[in-house]
Amino acid sequence: MDAADVVLKNRLVAVIRHDDLANFRPLAETLLAGGVRILEFTLTNLDSLKAVESLRQTLPIFDTGEALIGIGSVRSIEHTRQAINAGAQFLVSPVQQLEMVAECQRRGVTSICGAYSPTEIATAAGSGADFVKVFPADTLGPAYMKGVLAAMPELRLVPTGGVTLENIAQYLKAGCVAVGVGSALVSPKMIALRDWDSLRQLASQYIEQIQ
Repeated sequence: MDAADVVLKNRLVAVIRHDDLANFRPLAETLLAGGVRILEFTLTNLDSLKAVESLRQTLPIFDTGEALIGIGSVRSIEHTRQAINAGAQFLVSPVQQLEMVAECQRRGVTSICGAYSPTEIATAAGSGADFVKVFPADTLGPAYMKGVLAAMPELRLVPTGGVTLENIAQYLKAGCVAVGVGSALVSPKMIALRDWDSLRQLASQYIEQIQ
């Protein structure tokens, strides 16, 4: 199973955006234990590169086709190359980063390209991006996704930003192939308290909504 198939099967990307990644290992292990199979560490913290490289080397699940680890907030070709060299299995941009898409195609890495308007979404998809991250989704909502897909049903949209337990099912019902969930799932408070049990339970609740 390639990376794109893992996204289509699991439908939930946990977006890990934190200033302090000292606990990246128990955080990743807890999300995996809760059933989350796609982890995205963002380049808002450059320690994400080291975290992904370490987890790729030490957690065999990422080599089995059962789970993915990637890097988000990719905003340049330099970011793209750093992320791929660190072992990222997929890359995510918050904006339309077509250089990232081209480099991912060249190196066989799955890309999730950011976009907002219908024109940006179509351009990202037309450039060869495997998926289009519609961001920030909370300013648009499920009805927007449904409308875009009514006109362009072939698109593989991954709304991110403001996706929660309460609305995740609405985005999927609207036709989105997956969703990205940040702090509503990867709780800063739980991480600060190292409350891994609560985080695992929360992850499990999201997986139940997906299924």
